[in-house]
Amino acid sequence: MADDYGDDSGQKILDDLTRFAECMGAAAMIRRADGLHAALEHAKSTTAQEKTRGGAAPVEYAKLDMYEFRALDDYDGIKEIIEAKLRAHGVNTAWFADEQLDKEYLLFHVSDA
Repeated sequence: MADDYGDDSGQKILDDLTRFAECMGAAAMIRRADGLHAALEHAKSTTAQEKTRGGAAPVEYAKLDMYEFRALDDYDGIKEIIEAKLRAHGVNTAWFADEQLDKEYLLFHVSDA
């Protein structure tokens, strides 16, 4: 294919398309990593806010809104990873889907985390 035109123009086109595909793949990986990083940072800050909420009694459960994770590809796979990591550290979790608001939450004991 690269020499279909009798010169190196086919190879140049093929090289250019290959570089483009590699860049698009890298860009997609960067977008996914950035999205996951943002979701994890939001999760961490939300959990910290729950722990320090200005009430007399300590907060017993954390309720983590999964909206940023739901926007990522393979959300179900991400849920499994999160659950496995938390379970490995002795944190029991529960998932709650609020179908009216189209939201899903991860619930866990603050003292476990």
